[in-house]
Amino acid sequence: MIYANMLVVGNSVNGFRGVMVDITDQRNAEDRERKYNRNLVFLSNTALKFLSFANDDDILIFISKKLAELTKNSIVVVSSYNDIENSLSVRFISGINRYLNSILQILGKNPEEIKIRLTNKFKKEPCKP
Repeated sequence: MIYANMLVVGNSVNGFRGVMVDITDQRNAEDRERKYNRNLVFLSNTALKFLSFANDDDILIFISKKLAELTKNSIVVVSSYNDIENSLSVRFISGINRYLNSILQILGKNPEEIKIRLTNKFKKEPCKP
């Protein structure tokens, strides 16, 4: 930020006086505060909405949508495991809208209709963290 004024003696300008102040830290602090406030509003709205869900499916879909909002340009997949059939079913996918036509052409069906049967080896030897 620059402050400037003229030095006047009588009716004539004898010079200028100026002061420059680096406000980078102030601007950065204001940006951080705006981001913090946006996140606080997001968290508050999310928490209130979260409390209104009656079942796990709604909660998982809601979480995946919010994750996709927070992590721009990402794809979030929610799937469920059926122990009796030893299979994974895709329940919800967020963030694929821009790719959906290409995916439909490749798969021939909506990816949310995918069901994957797992081998018995998976059931016997689950993935280790």
